[in-house]
This record gives sequence, structure tokens and C-alpha cells, in this order.
Amino acid sequence: IGIKYHGTECELKGQICNAIHIEIRLLTPLLTDDSEYSGNLPTEKDILSACNWLIRSACANNLLFFHYSGHRGQTPGDGVNLVVLSC
Repeated sequence: IGIKYHGTECELKGQICNAIHIEIRLLTPLLTDDSEYSGNLPTEKDILSACNWLIRSACANNLLFFHYSGHRGQTPGDGVNLVVLSC
């Protein structure tokens, strides 16, 4: 997943390239917020769907890899609960 938050004051550089390099190596679904690279937006629904796809396709002794490049946040509480910020 690569989110650069295009057109916002929090726009990032390099996140989509990071995700593309990982995808090329792993040949798995790619979610980005840039239509030049992907038609699949990293919405909450699509991120959860991709995670479910990864889990459903897993077998015993598989190594699963999830790569996220974008902003993150924290939920209220003890400060340990990090969250992914979708589009």
C-alpha cells in the first residue's frame, strides 16, 4: 500500500515508489492513491479486503508480508495502538 496524500498539505514523496518496488518483487495486489500506478484506491474497505486476501491465501508455514508506506496515527489510550490512515 502506498499513499502519498496527493494534493493535501501532508503530501508525501516516495511512498508509491516504495510500494511499487515491493510489488514488483512479490507480485501481489497493489493499492495506491495515484491512478498512474494502480486502479485500486487504498480505502479502508480495499485495505481490509487486501489483508483478508493475504490471510485467506495463507497455508501452514507460510511467511506473510504486508508493506505500508504512508501516514499513520495513534488511537487514544496508552499510545501503543498505531493505525493506518487510508484515503
